[in-house]
Amino acid sequence: MEMSKTPRERYPQFVNETAEEYFVRLFSRKEEYGLTCEEIADMLNCAYGVTYDSSVYRKRWRLYSQAFDYARTHFSESVYAEEARELEKQRVRLSDERAAYRRLLREDARREAFFDSVKELMRDYDPLAPIVYDGDIGESKDTLVVCLSDLHIGIDFKNPVGAFNSDLAYERLSTYADRVIDFAKAHKPETCEVVLLGDEISGVIHTGIRVENRESVVGQLKTACELIAQFLRCIAPYFNHVNVRGVSGNHSRVTDYDSVRLDEMLDALIPFYLDARLRDVYNIKILDDDDSTGLKHMYIGNAHIVVVHGELDVMNEAGVAKLQGVAGTCDAIITGHLHYASYKDVMGVHVIQSGTILDSADQYCLKNRLSGCPSQAMVLFSEDGELKEFVPVYF
Repeated sequence: MEMSKTPRERYPQFVNETAEEYFVRLFSRKEEYGLTCEEIADMLNCAYGVTYDSSVYRKRWRLYSQAFDYARTHFSESVYAEEARELEKQRVRLSDERAAYRRLLREDARREAFFDSVKELMRDYDPLAPIVYDGDIGESKDTLVVCLSDLHIGIDFKNPVGAFNSDLAYERLSTYADRVIDFAKAHKPETCEVVLLGDEISGVIHTGIRVENRESVVGQLKTACELIAQFLRCIAPYFNHVNVRGVSGNHSRVTDYDSVRLDEMLDALIPFYLDARLRDVYNIKILDDDDSTGLKHMYIGNAHIVVVHGELDVMNEAGVAKLQGVAGTCDAIITGHLHYASYKDVMGVHVIQSGTILDSADQYCLKNRLSGCPSQAMVLFSEDGELKEFVPVYF
């Protein structure tokens, strides 16, 4: 019978069970097994190979129990608390990522809806009348590059230092067109490359501009597009070919600087409008290619020319080297942004900078004590791509 067996026979040490594990099992199940301390001591003496009396094991069990209780009430809580903190951090991180993803989706949807609405509003146009071809034009194989930079259409101010509005923009662009025509008549270049260097609208990038803007962003775009279309229509009869390409400026961004994409600038809508508005003008070609890099490539003869707005680039030796690291080795760089016309040679690269038709009298310029004469720039290249003449145009 079971009761006739000795305690050691009834509760033997398990195979692979250490003496320590046996000690814990016997004392933790002492009541369940119906054992006395003396019986447990006898069983453990056999397991350990010693001859201790029961008091040794009782004291040891008391210390063990105290240590176990302390660890359970302190270390376990600490571990659980740390695990709970980690789980909470993971939950918050996941929640933030989901919120950020939803925000990006909303921003993408809003940007797409905004661009779609702008395009829809800009579809209301009447094609300009076809031009009359003059067979005497374009006797040379030269190319005239005509810059249109920093028009800032939409801003409206008048003070003792200067003034600007859309009417003045029209007058200055008309004057510019006359200068281009006079130059074309004198030099008879075959091709005109028109480069839109960005900031064609005033935009809404900071509060001061919002206050000085007379038109909404959509209104600015429509006015700027129409002024540029009329400018192109005026100069087109004096060239065999007129090619138009553009880059976007910082004033046309639709979100903050850190989150805006280079291909989501409002200036990128201008070629879309010009292509529709000027489709019946046979010798004007709108080159509406990839806007994702913030730069465009142009080739005249053997010359590789890079077109940028200028906000992202500094035209010193280090800046020109960095730009060439992205765009490749080039012979010339055409830029705007700094609101004055200039030419300089940087490490053998022609750096051509166009100005602005804006008077330096808006609040930003006044507060930063910036001044300069309204200007644009033209550059004449030979058939081989040699720079022949830099022509600043002042208003």
